[in-house]
Amino acid sequence: MARIDPVGGRRAPLLLRALNLASRRFVGRELAPLQILAHSPGFLLPYLATLGLVRGRTELDPAVRALAMQLAAAVNGCAWCLDFGRAEAEKGGVPPAKLRAVADYHRDPRFSPAERTALAYAAAVTQVGARVPDDLFAALRRHFSERAIVELTVAVAMENAFNRINAPLAIEAQGFCPVPALPAAAPTAA
Repeated sequence: MARIDPVGGRRAPLLLRALNLASRRFVGRELAPLQILAHSPGFLLPYLATLGLVRGRTELDPAVRALAMQLAAAVNGCAWCLDFGRAEAEKGGVPPAKLRAVADYHRDPRFSPAERTALAYAAAVTQVGARVPDDLFAALRRHFSERAIVELTVAVAMENAFNRINAPLAIEAQGFCPVPALPAAAPTAA
């Protein structure tokens, strides 16, 4: 259960009501992250703008983008992002078995060399500090244009931002698709 109650009913600002209507139409249900963010309504439009950074048309293959974002969500333990991202990727034609194997990209034969490189880059970008070794970046350049590298970087960075909103607030998967259970969060020092 989310740590913050969703905004709904009469408390919902007009923008959230419009977004709820649109999300019911396009994905079949209201989106929990929007209902939580509505506690501060000024965050809704910037949040939607960041979605445009990663869901728009790009030179980067949408399947590579989806795989990279799934890996970041898995590393960060964001159940909502894994759920929604996997459902959207499957609608876009990414095979479910490939999405399930994303954490094992470096060994799984389903991944092309370009995908392996993009996923290694996504893993590096997802780590605190986002230190990407020069040899990894050089390998990325062999597979992708500068524009595609920028698009991949922004997609992974935005996925990390979404994860860092949803996971700490315990925004749960909404059942868009089957998602494996995530390990419990490690306790932190107070």
